[in-house]
Amino acid sequence: MTFAAVGDSITAWIDRGGVHNHLTWVSFAESPDLHFIENEGWAAGGAKLAEMQANVRPITADVLIIAAGTNDLGDKWGTPIGERLASIDMIVAISDPPKVVLAAVPPLDSHPAWAIEWNTVLQQFAEQRGWSFIDPWADVRSPDGQYLPGLTIDGIHPTLDAQQIAADAIAKSLTAR
Repeated sequence: MTFAAVGDSITAWIDRGGVHNHLTWVSFAESPDLHFIENEGWAAGGAKLAEMQANVRPITADVLIIAAGTNDLGDKWGTPIGERLASIDMIVAISDPPKVVLAAVPPLDSHPAWAIEWNTVLQQFAEQRGWSFIDPWADVRSPDGQYLPGLTIDGIHPTLDAQQIAADAIAKSLTAR
C-alpha cells in the first residue's frame, strides 16, 4: 500500500529549505507493506491548512493522510473552524485520493483544550464524509490533554519516541484495512 501525506512540521519530510527530515512519523511509518510517496502530498513547518490547500496536487497514492491543523488553532489568531474544514475539503478534492484518513493533531501543552476540540471536530467531519479517522497521538497524550512526560521537545512538537508511537499507530491502521 502507498500513502501520501499533507501536514505541518510534525509531518514535513522536507523542510522549507529543501533539506530532507527523516525524523518524522512519515519516515517511521514506512515498512515493506507500506510505502510513502515522497513527491505527493505536501507538508511544511508552520503551515496552516490554507497553505496546504494552495500547494497540494493530485496524487496516485492509495491513501492520503491529512495530519494538520495545529497551526490553525487559537482563540485570537486561529483560523475559524469552518474555514479549516473547507480547506480540508479542497485538499481532498484537489488530491483526489482513493481513500482519506484524517489524523488527530498531537497535544498542545499551552492550550490542550484547543487540540481536544479540533480533534473532536476532525473525527465528526471524517465520519460525515465517509473518511477514516485515527488518533495516532492517543498513547502520548495524558488525561488532561497534554503530552506525557518526556514525549515533547517544546510542548508542541513530539520527540522521536513520540513520532515512532504515532507512526506505529498509523501504519497499523493502514495495513489493517
